[in-house]
Formats: sequence, structure tokens, C-alpha cells
Amino acid sequence: MNNLPRFLNFILQAKISTYASLSGMVESAVSGAKEYQFVQDDFRYVDIYFGSLHFSGMEIVYLEKMPLWAMTYSGGMIRHMGRAENVYMFLRQALSLPDAEIPVRGPKHFTAGKYTYNLSTNGTIGRFSGREIIEDDAEEVYSLDFSGGFLN
Repeated sequence: MNNLPRFLNFILQAKISTYASLSGMVESAVSGAKEYQFVQDDFRYVDIYFGSLHFSGMEIVYLEKMPLWAMTYSGGMIRHMGRAENVYMFLRQALSLPDAEIPVRGPKHFTAGKYTYNLSTNGTIGRFSGREIIEDDAEEVYSLDFSGGFLN
């Protein structure tokens, strides 16, 4: 990547400006999918996923209409017992605070009320994998696995 700081700034803004803030939703051309988009200068971010309590999806960053970076993810509620709405509201709070070094999901650690968010990543923004977990009063209620990096 020729201009890594510019890319990192873009993806950071894209993450904050889409699902985390429930902004940028577009009608998806893919049947049954939910899709968010964010465009800035010659970058375009697309987040497309399927499902709700358990979901799978992919994020793609395009540079001048060419795919540059992608991340796949899959996960969701483990135990929901009526908590899903509150857990996903908390998740959006965490996702609005992406780690500036590797802005693939939220911060390494975030707590609000009885919820705790933990993120573990391996690698760099160029090639990575990881997992995020949400606990409700120390009980794991949500997890998500992800991987991705630059395309060539």
C-alpha cells in the first residue's frame, strides 16, 4: 500500500460512519443482504452481511473502483435470552472506537455498564485474523471471528 496513513484514516472513518452509527445503509443488489457504504475521495467502503442473531459478511475497500482490501467475518449471539438488542447497541458503541493501529473492528478493550468488549488480533492491517467477544456480567454472550488484508 503506497499511502498507508491515508488508507488507515479512510477505513477508520468508514467504520465509524456506517454500521457503528447506523448510517450509510443502501439497498443491496444481493438478495437478503444488508449493506452499508461510505465514499471519500477515490476510496469506497462496502460492508455487506446476511443474518441477524448469527451473521456472516464481508467488508471491501475499493481504490479507484479496484478492490484493495477485504475482511470476512462470521459470528453473533451465543446466548441471547432477550438481550440481543442491548448487546448490538453496545457493540455499535465499541465499533465506534476502532483501534487506530489496526482499525478492523473496535478497541482492544471497552466496558460500559455490565457489558465488556474484548478484541484480539494477529498480524497487521495488511494481513490479519482475530476475534471479538462481548460479555454480559462476565458471561460470554457474543463472539465474532474475522480475517482479511490487502488484495493483490
